[in-house]
Amino acid sequence: MRNHSTPLFWLFLGVLIFSLGKVAVAVQPDPGSRVEFYIDTYGGLDSNTTPLAQRAEAIFERLLRVAEDPVGLTPGLKLINSDGAPWAIALPDGYIVLTRAALEICYQGVSQETGDARLAFVIGHELAHLTSHDFWHREIYLSLSGESNNHSLKRIQKVIAAAAGIEDGGDWREAVKRKELQADDGGFLYASLAGYRTDKILTEGDDNFFDHWIRQTRSYRDELHLGPTERTAFLRARFSAITDKTRLFKAGLQLAYFGRLEDAATLFESFRNSFPAHEALNNLGYVHLELARKYLPTTNRTRFWLPTVLDNAPKLLSRSMNGESGIPRIAKNHLHRAIKYLDKAVLAHRSHLPSRLNLATANFLLGQYNQARVAIDEARTIDPNSTEVAMLRALILYEQEKEIDMWPTVVGLLQGLQASNDPRVTYNLARLYEERGRKVEAATYWKLLLSETLTIKEAYWRASCQQVHGKTHCDRHPRKGVVIASPVSVPIPLGSNINDAAIIKPIRKWSHHRQSIGSLILALHTSLQGDELLAIDEVVALATIRNLSFHTTQELVELAGFPDAKYTLGDQFLWSYPGQWAALVEGDTVKEIWIQGGSQP
Repeated sequence: MRNHSTPLFWLFLGVLIFSLGKVAVAVQPDPGSRVEFYIDTYGGLDSNTTPLAQRAEAIFERLLRVAEDPVGLTPGLKLINSDGAPWAIALPDGYIVLTRAALEICYQGVSQETGDARLAFVIGHELAHLTSHDFWHREIYLSLSGESNNHSLKRIQKVIAAAAGIEDGGDWREAVKRKELQADDGGFLYASLAGYRTDKILTEGDDNFFDHWIRQTRSYRDELHLGPTERTAFLRARFSAITDKTRLFKAGLQLAYFGRLEDAATLFESFRNSFPAHEALNNLGYVHLELARKYLPTTNRTRFWLPTVLDNAPKLLSRSMNGESGIPRIAKNHLHRAIKYLDKAVLAHRSHLPSRLNLATANFLLGQYNQARVAIDEARTIDPNSTEVAMLRALILYEQEKEIDMWPTVVGLLQGLQASNDPRVTYNLARLYEERGRKVEAATYWKLLLSETLTIKEAYWRASCQQVHGKTHCDRHPRKGVVIASPVSVPIPLGSNINDAAIIKPIRKWSHHRQSIGSLILALHTSLQGDELLAIDEVVALATIRNLSFHTTQELVELAGFPDAKYTLGDQFLWSYPGQWAALVEGDTVKEIWIQGGSQP
């Protein structure tokens, strides 16, 4: 990018040594290490009047949910009103600075979907630098600062080499390039996990994104990055590996949603071995919570209705019992494994709500109420307005304080949550009145639940029904056996053998990827339009349809009616329908349809 004889280059090298942080070197305080400098120099962008700024802030928040926490830093995003350098940089105070021009470049000449993916990659790249505490690319600021530094180039190179673990004679610049590629890798992974169409970064537009970025930023010569062709080739190779893993992670979510917990655990473990992300740890904890539930004594499964959360997937539900006594060994083993994964997930991300809810639930099920209280209080700090957090905290208080009658307090807390119209709150109130022997008040809540039959899981409907009508009248849920056909067709019958020549013929032009994970043999077929079929052990198990003939939720309701339930998935929702299918919804737009094998019309 610049000649080595310039004072700027010397100054950049001094900052590089400081930012690597592995070798103690005295440097002068650098005002460009803090976000206030950029605000003062350029001024901020008002997201209320700048639509792209609003998109950037929403993308940043979405990426934070999947990115790892940088130790000792709280990430923030500041958008500045500059049409040139510094473009995008990560600072030692935890902020990512992004310019107005960088926002515009990401969306120039491409669809909004591709622009979102580009911007997610750029921000993800800087988040990866924060996680690794890599700040040498503040060199962009230094080009504006006009400061100088008189360190010896030879000494600086030696210190950099030592910090990077390079022996004498090694090329420190190559080490820095590797660091930049690692940040590319992290940015690509974070953007993929957050649900952005990262495949379009390298395909949509007149050229690839890096050619476009370099032309616009005029960064033609940069010794610390690979050239655009090399960088694109690297990302194409990594894209294949990362995409395979994130697709399998998504398949794990779908399998867990449809109740195939053991298979889901296998896919999450595989993902975790490649990318030890907190989402995988949380979802493994969730899976073992649900597996433990299967082995709980029948009489205790529906004592309380507790929340458990599958990360980036619907908020599914678990059951509780009073303490650890009477829990079968196999259920205990699953709960202890859940806690092991969830403890790691909590440590990996300081503001991750799902892992704390799940950890509180797992400890509650084991009768470890003090540990459950710690987890739920942390969750309450993260989201003090969450109905789920408040409900679970009330039940933990009820069980934790054995020597104090917490019943009136807990009932009052739950009654205060009834405005949320969450059936779990009503169910737990009914159960508390029942246990207190106040049958009349309990019956009021049981009947209220039964009036909402379509939104209650079958086990909880049956428990409510038996309290009102007795066992003989509650053998069959009113919705049991009801099937609503999915509004999309699948090119081959789900549940078929993928090796059957007649079956495979309609998708012979789709891309195909086959691999073994644990004891599972997986085959993923993908169309040019993004539709996917996943076969497990040669049987077509899942379909994800993105090439839809309709696009709005209103059209979906006209085709299939209203869903049984709506589950939150970060910025999206999953509309759940009887018949083993669901619709992934963002705003008023239907993004894709999930269908499990054997459920297509």
